[in-house]
Amino acid sequence: MEYEEYMRSLTEQIHCRRAAGLVEEEIRNHIEEQARSYEAEGMEPSAALAEAVRQMGNPVETGAELNRIHRPAMPWKLLFLALFLMLSALAMQAVIFYHLYIRNNGGEWSYLPESIFQNLLGFSIMIGLLFLDYNFIARHAYLLYVLWVLSMVPQSLLLYRVESNALRGQLCYGIWMLYPVIFAGILYRNRNRGVRGILTAVGLCAAAAGVCAILQRFSVQGSVSYAAVAETGLIVSGMMLLAIRKGIFGKEKRKYAAVLAVLSAAAVIVAAAALVYGGMGAYYMERIRNFSGMTDTAEHSYLTLQIREAIAGCTLTGTGDFAGGQVWEETYRTLLLNSIFTYCGVLAGSAVLLAFLAFVVLALRTAFRQRNRLGFLIGTACSLGIFVRVAAYTGMNFGYNLWWTTMAPFFCYGMTGAVYNGILTGLLMCVYRNSTILAEEKNVDRKLWKRTYPS
Repeated sequence: MEYEEYMRSLTEQIHCRRAAGLVEEEIRNHIEEQARSYEAEGMEPSAALAEAVRQMGNPVETGAELNRIHRPAMPWKLLFLALFLMLSALAMQAVIFYHLYIRNNGGEWSYLPESIFQNLLGFSIMIGLLFLDYNFIARHAYLLYVLWVLSMVPQSLLLYRVESNALRGQLCYGIWMLYPVIFAGILYRNRNRGVRGILTAVGLCAAAAGVCAILQRFSVQGSVSYAAVAETGLIVSGMMLLAIRKGIFGKEKRKYAAVLAVLSAAAVIVAAAALVYGGMGAYYMERIRNFSGMTDTAEHSYLTLQIREAIAGCTLTGTGDFAGGQVWEETYRTLLLNSIFTYCGVLAGSAVLLAFLAFVVLALRTAFRQRNRLGFLIGTACSLGIFVRVAAYTGMNFGYNLWWTTMAPFFCYGMTGAVYNGILTGLLMCVYRNSTILAEEKNVDRKLWKRTYPS
């Protein structure tokens, strides 16, 4: 059978269009490599190619087997856990809104339809992104970075019109949630560039932080969410460390790790100095003291003490009450997990906490198992983001937190959290689904304005 006829018959068996190109390239490389080995043994080029094709076996049978291997993999476990967590949050919110309705004789009950709509929107975004080709993130990484930085300027100006400090914090926080995904594309564009690649990636992070510092200094107070910057810093640092371990920058891993350690230490010093200069140093020192239990007299720790007391008084089946014995805005925005433990009991709370843990573990495993380096980086950005926010949210609901603003997936109230978490969880599931059907693009340029670059 002729080479091209064989390839045509084989690829016709591949039902997934994205996988067909990956399979074709894989088989062509194998056949041509085998043909070259036959030529080295003295065979004529045409005879060597024909023998290599013959050795591949029946094209229909081979194609059918490859179709079984290279097909989209639906992340059913992640989807089931996501649905369970979303329904758990909505059920608890329904209870809270009912109590508010009874106490205030109306009004707040209308929040439940809003929350249902927000969660369904986030879930729909997640499902929609399942079918995405994530290669565009690397293809347009620098353009996405520029647009992301520019988007902070109108956002800061619009905050003048926002009177609610909570809403300001959410708007500032939300935009930072997407940065690690863009950063994943930047890291991929700097693959195999060694120290230069590390310095480029870190330099772009520093530039973004600099823009935020300027906006905070000359725009409306609260135009930067310190919680978001802190969480993003943890996520980005973890991504850099894992990228070095994966060999994305090159083979000199110890050297790159040492460079990253020096840059990270410098970043911590600069961040600490910025907090002190910005007048936030004493506030966060008090936060640290409160977190460690060294003080319980600060005014801002009153809610923390109520949360800890509520958790300490939990029963197996619940007390039918909330932290502090009352319902307020934080109860349905920030303290949903705490409310499940106190109102429904340790059994129900533990089930939700185990579901969160299982989701985080599956998310991390999805990322770490990727052979495609871009899939690995995007999966790492999403899974580390989920891990950090679930950890911060859990600590907050048990009375151990360094900041209040966080948006754990499926357990936050508001459009901002629903949309951004829908994007992150959707991209994670997209990486899972495309594990065996997307190959690395070999002509992704490292420069900003050119289309191709020899890999």
